[in-house]
Formats: sequence, structure tokens, C-alpha cells
Amino acid sequence: MKDVAAFGGLLLGLLNLAITLYKEFYKKGKLSVELLTSDVRYISEGLYHFQIDIRFSAKNDSVQLKQVSIGNPNKVFGEYSYNNYELQDLRYGIKQTSSSIVRNTKAEAFITTVDSLFKDRITMLDYIIEKDRQSTLTFVGELTTFRYSDGNEDWPIDGWYIRVMYRDTKCLVPFRFNKV
Repeated sequence: MKDVAAFGGLLLGLLNLAITLYKEFYKKGKLSVELLTSDVRYISEGLYHFQIDIRFSAKNDSVQLKQVSIGNPNKVFGEYSYNNYELQDLRYGIKQTSSSIVRNTKAEAFITTVDSLFKDRITMLDYIIEKDRQSTLTFVGELTTFRYSDGNEDWPIDGWYIRVMYRDTKCLVPFRFNKV
């Protein structure tokens, strides 16, 4: 009789472990990040326009984003010589556009075009991608590179990565920019 009770307890323990592992690891949403477009255009010394199109896909369960940013280990961002950064947050996105804003908009009209598109902007903090769905977003804007005493840092083409934070997970996707 004791053997049956011990065996039953063992089976219940294993069942409980399997359920816990399923809930904590397997069932949690997983995020897939795919880069579609990465364009950059030189405007003037240290000033660049960029566009990045990213497709997010959620598997197993919905995923809630915490942060989306681009980075380069050369720390190219910053307007002043004492303040440079490796990461630049992409706080707002828009539903993917059908064309390249950087390629098809003149530099003088870029800010006006972006402002009009961003009336319907999507905040990345707490943005939810539903289970087994995908969302393609466009990130577009103007960035200033790090300023030295003799001029600004050039925009590097290689060495870039997209960093997406969700749950307690960091997803890094390497990429390179296309000069326009």
C-alpha cells in the first residue's frame, strides 16, 4: 500500500512539474523580428534621415514589447562632444508604408511628411503583438551623429543591430544600412 501511495505521489509530482514547465517556458510567447528595409540618407554634416521597416511575429502567445531601439557599438549618436550613445530608442512607429519615405521624399519635405504620417503613430512601449499574428511597422526619422571638436562622426553602414526588449528577453538582429 505504501508503494502505491509513493508511486502516486511521484506521478503527481512529475505531472505538476510538466505543467509548470509548460506554463513557464513553452507556452510563453516568442517573438520573431525580421528586418525588411534599412535606408539612410545624408543631409548635412552629422544629420541623416533614416527608415527601418520591421516585421514582428508572435508565436505560442501574445507578446508585449517594452522597447525597440537601434544600436551601433561605435557610439555614433549624440549632439555634443561629451555625450555619445550606442543606442537610439525607436519610441514610435507607423503601420508599414507602401514606399520608402527616405527614397521618395525630398530632404526639404521630409520632416513635414514624417509629421503628417506620425499623426497615427503607434507607441512601442506596451505594444502587443497578438498570438500567431504579425505586425509590420515603419520607423522613420532624423538623427544626429556624435560631434567631435573637428566635426561630426560619419554614419557607419555596418555593425548595426535592432534591439527589441519584451518580457525579460532581449532580441538582437544585426543589419547594415543602405545609403540612399
